[in-house]
Amino acid sequence: MRLQGRVSLITGAGGGIGRATALRLAEEGSDLALADINSALMAETAALVRHKTGRRVTEAVVDVTQVPRVGAMVERVVADFGQLDVLVNNVGVQHIAPLLEVTEADYDRILALNLKSVFFGVQAAARVMMKQHAGKIVNLSSTAARVPVPNCMAYGAAKMGVISLTQSAAIALAPYNINVNAVCPGFVPTLMADDIGRGYMKHFGISKEQRIEQQIQGAPFKRLQQPEDIAAAIAFLASDDAREITGVTLNVNGGMSINA
Repeated sequence: MRLQGRVSLITGAGGGIGRATALRLAEEGSDLALADINSALMAETAALVRHKTGRRVTEAVVDVTQVPRVGAMVERVVADFGQLDVLVNNVGVQHIAPLLEVTEADYDRILALNLKSVFFGVQAAARVMMKQHAGKIVNLSSTAARVPVPNCMAYGAAKMGVISLTQSAAIALAPYNINVNAVCPGFVPTLMADDIGRGYMKHFGISKEQRIEQQIQGAPFKRLQQPEDIAAAIAFLASDDAREITGVTLNVNGGMSINA
């Protein structure tokens, strides 16, 4: 088990990629601190992890756009476990709309959840990891940062920002033996995919299934990625197998961005 004796904090742990990541890191030996704004979904993840792995799990209901709450979340992890070894910044939200229909409120919400939360998550975790002189941070970007998608520009901009933040943080934290990397998922069947489907139907009359078909036809493997595929990449980057990898953004999208 590559993460034996480690403590991992996962945001957006209630479902989809967050839940799959929680289970995978626990299977690798890590104890877990789970954070999500949806307490019911998070409790389901915690129960699943405990049942399948027997690892220690704590839960915190957190709005990661509120900076003081992010700091308090990390402080609680250290109080509960005495350490923080891995941070997975997984919270994200999509908004599908034509350029001229994106409001200021839409834009602010997308950047707050997808970029601001990552920055201050990294900052809060770094305060602990720098003292430990060790740590792994994995940020969730998106293939939308690699391939232009005109109907979700704010999301793509935020996720491109995550890549830049990851690279800069990797340089800033390298002297403290902290690795900072990112993962770009492709089209993964999660609650976010349901939101994407509703957005395309509302604005363009395209169903979720039709949008999925459009996406996978542009990828060499012509298939969706599963949450477990993304979790496997995160587990690798969180482990010492990736100790010489930092500032990297790993595409896990079935080759969707090869020609981008």
